[in-house]
Amino acid sequence: MEAENGLKRDRELSPPAEEPAAKKMRIESDPHSTVSQPGQGEGTSGSSAEANGSSTVSSPPQGRSHKAEAPKPDFKSKNKGERIKAQKLAYSEKRKREKWGPRENVPRAKAEGEEGEGKTRLPKKKVALLVGFCGTGSHGMQYNPPARTIEGILFEALIKAGCVSADNSDDPNKVGLTRAARTDAGVHAAGNIVSMKIIREPEGVEDLVATVNTHLPPEVRLWGTVRTANNFNARMSCDSRVYEYLFPSYILIPPKPGSKMAAQMASDKPVSDEALAALAGATKTGYMHPFWAVEDLGEPDLERKRRWRVGEESIKRLRELVKAFEGTHNFYNYTVGKDFKDKAVKRYMMSIEVRDPQVVGDMEWISVKFHGQSFMLHQIRKMISMAILACRAACPPSLILESYGPTRIRIPKAPALGLLLEEPQFGAYNAQMVVGNRKLDDLRAKGRAVPEGDYREPIDFEPYREEIARFKLEMIYEKLRQREKETGTFDLWMRGVDDYVEYDFAFLNSKGIIPPEAVAKLGNALNRRKYDVERRLRQEDVGPEGAEESDEDLEAPVGNPEELEG
Repeated sequence: MEAENGLKRDRELSPPAEEPAAKKMRIESDPHSTVSQPGQGEGTSGSSAEANGSSTVSSPPQGRSHKAEAPKPDFKSKNKGERIKAQKLAYSEKRKREKWGPRENVPRAKAEGEEGEGKTRLPKKKVALLVGFCGTGSHGMQYNPPARTIEGILFEALIKAGCVSADNSDDPNKVGLTRAARTDAGVHAAGNIVSMKIIREPEGVEDLVATVNTHLPPEVRLWGTVRTANNFNARMSCDSRVYEYLFPSYILIPPKPGSKMAAQMASDKPVSDEALAALAGATKTGYMHPFWAVEDLGEPDLERKRRWRVGEESIKRLRELVKAFEGTHNFYNYTVGKDFKDKAVKRYMMSIEVRDPQVVGDMEWISVKFHGQSFMLHQIRKMISMAILACRAACPPSLILESYGPTRIRIPKAPALGLLLEEPQFGAYNAQMVVGNRKLDDLRAKGRAVPEGDYREPIDFEPYREEIARFKLEMIYEKLRQREKETGTFDLWMRGVDDYVEYDFAFLNSKGIIPPEAVAKLGNALNRRKYDVERRLRQEDVGPEGAEESDEDLEAPVGNPEELEG
């Protein structure tokens, strides 16, 4: 009796056996199922339980699976890990892949209706493409289908060469395309940088640069490629840009006697149409520039201008004027759509150089190099215009310093024909790559295995100087001079300036001040139409299909920190 009581007490004190997972699952899925508890229904048979309308838990029938489905991750879960799992799962389902991982060297699935075997995905690398082009006939640099642009031409050539896969061929943004400097219609570039991820070793291609150039027109060239850091951005990594403006020296000749500009310069104050006749006569009897002092023999002025050679005094004055542009200044008068207080109008000009004149054929040309961190819309064309106008009017450099103040004046744009992007520069980026390469050298010295592909070359146009020089001579300078010879672009522009004075150009005086008469009137639509010089000047600033030609980029200003703060 005591033994039976002991066994019964042991059974009551011992913990109940753990229920199998399958049994738990059946209980949760079947609300009518019952589970016997200790001390309840121990003697009830299976048949009696069925008679009472409930079922007891039993082993599942053979061949039937009761595996529970795991809940899908929730995008809106408060758990960050669950959200990441949900994103990966959705991406995997979209790509029809069973696991998360890199897609390189994975055979591409055939699209519906596509013939042939799936192609192997080749690795893509971020590179800098060193390019040059003649902008005549194009709608600018930036990709903008269906317009004919430089990036569109280059991207199509890369597709044909196998550098861009078919999956990415419909949109350059898929390969992360950026450019160091954006040029608009009619502007040329001896060197520019376009960066993107490309296939560097397409199947069957031995010389990548030569292959791409076979698919490019003669006016667009690929100089070379440089493997860059994965986070490289051509615009953001660019320190500065170098531009060249080329113009015939004859536009430095002072205004023709009898023109409105000549009359204003003679009186050193704005003149009206009524006073023009009297002043014109006085101008003819007073001092006259040697070019205009020659007796008119019936020869067109333009032919005589092209044979004229600039004097040393004019070149010296021009150099003094452009030096006033160097440094950090408020260039809001040298762009459009900006106010004096706009932070973006402060730009840093590193250096501006006027080269010695060169005679090509029967015409003399002057080259001016602009080296600045960044430039606004039309800035270079307005800067060179101001320098030329001030030089031929014998204005002091203080006029340019006055133009940085809050007084708004109207400065016409010089023709886009003479503008050329020489090259963008990447000094800070190249210095970072040198430091990185030294660290890799140190690792190798310690016996570490460092692949050659981890080293990065500097972005530099120096290895291609000879090719670029030939291209500039044949495809840019020659076409530029030929167009000037056929159309007289610069002469048309200058005669338009001389024939339109009103009060806008009253700042072109020997005192270097901006009189009240020269202040741009922005009060009403009538004044805007009356004093809008650029709309009334006869110039060739309309490109293909009416696209306005302009100079370079709209990049954010990157000023000299010391000068900007001071």
